[in-house]
Amino acid sequence: MFLGKLAQDVGIPEGVFSVVTGGRETGAALVASPSVSMVSFTGSSLTGTKIMEASAPKLSQVALELGGKSAMVIFEDTDIERAVEATIKGCLTNGGQICTAHTRLIVQEGIKDHLLKKLKNVFEKIPYCKDPITEKERGDRAWETGMTDVIQPVVSASQHKKIVDFLKEAKAAGIEIYTGGRVPDPVDVENSGGYFIQPTILTNVPRDSDAWQKEIFGPVLSVRSFSSEAEAVTEANSTAFGLASTVMSSDPTKAMRVANRIRAGAVFATSTGEGLLAEHPAVSRGGFGCSGVGRELGIGGLHEYTELKSVNYSGFSIAEAKGNSNHG
Repeated sequence: MFLGKLAQDVGIPEGVFSVVTGGRETGAALVASPSVSMVSFTGSSLTGTKIMEASAPKLSQVALELGGKSAMVIFEDTDIERAVEATIKGCLTNGGQICTAHTRLIVQEGIKDHLLKKLKNVFEKIPYCKDPITEKERGDRAWETGMTDVIQPVVSASQHKKIVDFLKEAKAAGIEIYTGGRVPDPVDVENSGGYFIQPTILTNVPRDSDAWQKEIFGPVLSVRSFSSEAEAVTEANSTAFGLASTVMSSDPTKAMRVANRIRAGAVFATSTGEGLLAEHPAVSRGGFGCSGVGRELGIGGLHEYTELKSVNYSGFSIAEAKGNSNHG
């Protein structure tokens, strides 16, 4: 409703912008309505599929920004401290509850053990968030630090249970829980009542496992290693998702070469991790595969809300055509 108030405050004419509240039934009715010619949606791949199905009979346009399982590819020539910072920001921003969360770590074998030890040390020392609203000492630093200076709670009890059950299944399947993997002691979270999960690192993760293939939407990092560029690309492209990825290397030529081969809508090629997740609003982005269709932001995002039209004049003079070109 606040968005509706903002629209009024800035003078948007009545009827141009509407806020409709409701749940699944309301959304389904809007999508199926003959008067709705375009649907833009951000959410799960399952819901995105249902929106496409509902839009198909009337052939209306859709733009879908869906789930992700983004890869953080780190070559052994990367500064190790920078690699730690970037991995934590990519995985733990907002508790891993963003669509572009980099929850797959693909690290070159030569630095794998060293990097994992450093990540484990940091994961186990990050404090839990007391209250994201009233924690005034953080102030405006929240997004600047990637919201990773504290562990954020999971959004709901149902999502919390899904993550807990997922980790139990992963352990039963033989995947190693390198650190974390359980609900923290109430004392550790100062009895805040939040739905917390320890930040978790999973190793020995098979490529065909749910831990590698499915979006978890929580503070869980799955790890695999590689020895060559070709292997790095294969690992990065080994899921049905393709929303975002990052390639870290001190060699810009190598970083760009690998980035160009990764099938994702937004790829960061970097030696420092600086700017990770901070996409420029003028640069269009979107998903490949199960991460969606269409683009948002930039010119590409605006084009999603338009349709190309041609009007052919015949039998008029050039002057007459020009004089009427601005009339609808």
